[in-house]
Amino acid sequence: TYAGGMGGRKGMDTGIFLGYIPNTTSNGMSWTLDGCLNDLGIAQMAKAVGDNDGYTYLMNRALAYTYLFDTESEWFRGRTVDGAWSVKNLNPTAFGGDYEETNAWNMAFSAPHDGQGLVNLYGSREDLAAKLDAFFTTPYPSTTGMGGPTMINEIVQVKMGNYQHNNEPSLHIPYMYLYAGRPDRTQETVRQVLRQCYTGSQIGGAYIGDDDNGAQAAWYIFSAMGMYPLNVGSGELVFGSPLFTKVTIHLENGKDLVISAPDNSSQNIYVAGLTINGKPYNKTSILQTELT
Repeated sequence: TYAGGMGGRKGMDTGIFLGYIPNTTSNGMSWTLDGCLNDLGIAQMAKAVGDNDGYTYLMNRALAYTYLFDTESEWFRGRTVDGAWSVKNLNPTAFGGDYEETNAWNMAFSAPHDGQGLVNLYGSREDLAAKLDAFFTTPYPSTTGMGGPTMINEIVQVKMGNYQHNNEPSLHIPYMYLYAGRPDRTQETVRQVLRQCYTGSQIGGAYIGDDDNGAQAAWYIFSAMGMYPLNVGSGELVFGSPLFTKVTIHLENGKDLVISAPDNSSQNIYVAGLTINGKPYNKTSILQTELT
């Protein structure tokens, strides 16, 4: 159990039995959704050491995010111990409460480890794409919310709807279009973030964040290379849109990984085709071990 400060997950004394962490624990919904990502990672470790029962248990526990999806309103929401939604009239732009350092909009896609499951919750790939489009285009009201002005100002500065690039809960969202069958929208959105979110601001110099600059730097490096660890813990990288015509990565095994996009430009951002070692490749993800 969580005893304050660092050292564990909050709410496991009840959440392990309910399937989700209720609102009697502060930010219980956020703890539940992030715990699913952790369980996915731990499950891979269990599989690697031959613990098949542990793997099955943890992979099932990684699906607990489904308990907190309200099919009527189509938002992830906190719940009480008895299963009721913790907030009667949800404002998806409001910060705080069940949403640790963010709002309902920025946690509407918090299942990067189970894209097909998220598609099923929304109804179809087209429905997921429509929700993502709405997320990136719905204006954020700067006077709304429970957070301080830093959080509000950073969303306003990004100018991409409700997208909050300064904070980790949101960094994977541009790549979620891949699960909706729209790699073109991932490519457009990633390029827009690279163009708009690293030009400096009143907070953090070249970054829009405050204490999350390491995560933003890692996001930039991965995205500039044209790939990203969307399903963290799986060993997979997904493809976006490389920023440069050529990138050479010196690997630890002494080999070089060369990413070549000779016709790449600020206007020509779409990946029309992909080859690996000269052979056509038609997936939007690849195992890191295959690259190295």
